[in-house]
Amino acid sequence: MKKSILIGVLAALMLFAFTACENNATTGVEQLVVTKIEVTSEAPSLFAGEAYDEEGLTVVATRLDGTTFEVPESDYTFTKAAKVEAKDGELTTVGSVSYDGYTYGNKVKAANVEAYVYTIDKLVAEGSVATYYFIYDSAATVTSDYNASAYTVTAQALDDDDNVIYSRALNYLATEDASWTADTDSEYKVTATAPAKDEAGSGKVKFELNGALATDNASAEAAEVNALYQLDDVESVSIALKDAETEFIVGDTIASKYDMVDGTSLFTVTLNYVSGYTADSAAFTLAFTNASDVAQTTVPAGSMTVTATDTVSKLKASLTVNTTDNYIKSFTATYAADATVKGGEKLLKDLVTIMPSWAGTATPSTFEATFTVSDNDGTMPETVADGKTWAFTVTLTNAESKAEPAVLVVTAGEKTTTVEEAEAAKD
Repeated sequence: MKKSILIGVLAALMLFAFTACENNATTGVEQLVVTKIEVTSEAPSLFAGEAYDEEGLTVVATRLDGTTFEVPESDYTFTKAAKVEAKDGELTTVGSVSYDGYTYGNKVKAANVEAYVYTIDKLVAEGSVATYYFIYDSAATVTSDYNASAYTVTAQALDDDDNVIYSRALNYLATEDASWTADTDSEYKVTATAPAKDEAGSGKVKFELNGALATDNASAEAAEVNALYQLDDVESVSIALKDAETEFIVGDTIASKYDMVDGTSLFTVTLNYVSGYTADSAAFTLAFTNASDVAQTTVPAGSMTVTATDTVSKLKASLTVNTTDNYIKSFTATYAADATVKGGEKLLKDLVTIMPSWAGTATPSTFEATFTVSDNDGTMPETVADGKTWAFTVTLTNAESKAEPAVLVVTAGEKTTTVEEAEAAKD
């Protein structure tokens, strides 16, 4: 009996709860579930090939209870359309947005993103008549930096009567190392055409679409403006070592040791133009002097002056370089042939032969090596069997040495060979 009463009470409670839910207009679940999304931001105007600016999007979502909210950028994904065809004056789908949050049955369709997409028909360049410098050579090379601020380049979409229906100014970005070379992100590129003769005069600056705009608007008409071109002249030259670590060793014969026939392997001679443009000299000659301005055939002590003369302009530049006293860059250390050292006894320094390798060609006529032997202070370990070898480290202590230590290999034996015995063995 009690069990039946309990069941009845539970049923009544469940019915009350169900009725309460029906009378409640909004539940927590209905406020969370999204049923659709749409783009409410104004459709922008674009040129074919121009990237859509996602930051301008406003996406609104509708919940199951009919309320709406603006979707934060982190909760939707913009997908660019695979292909966009320009329809001048008409809305065109350029992509779509999809909601990344919880949706009703996961059936919320993506919303289209639309824009007015136009085809570029022509470019218009406006600005003052700029002045540039050029070198009269096979290519009439323009040596001045392109001045993008001197012009406003506008892209135009035209109707059938050549009326402008949409236009905007284009952006120009140059590569870091060449101002007449457009960066990949630049919307237009520039070509300079200087006079095809060896005198100042008028020329052209041509503007064309670049990158994706050029691909999607291939028939767009380029723009040209007049410009003044002045001949650029070399006003000075400068000389520098290609490698600042290059050493000129005192006493070396310049022509043979350093191959100074034209000097291009060691020196760079730079042509400095009026416009600020620089270029390497194609050919130059070198002359070498010391402080007394006497022609040198060998490298002098202290320093030397190198004078370069550009073959074409005949302009000169000088560079003073410090010279280096001859030094030992490496050496070998050997022990007397067939000489041995008994375990526990020291090797004899008089039996060590040092063979230095000098940096320069002018080696001293006499040289006496001074050195130290490390590793047991030159003592042969008693653990080394007769006939076996032991390696010692030899450090050259002469002031002329810049060499790293060398390895000296010595043979262990029953006795230590004396200097007299080593000398006798030579005979």
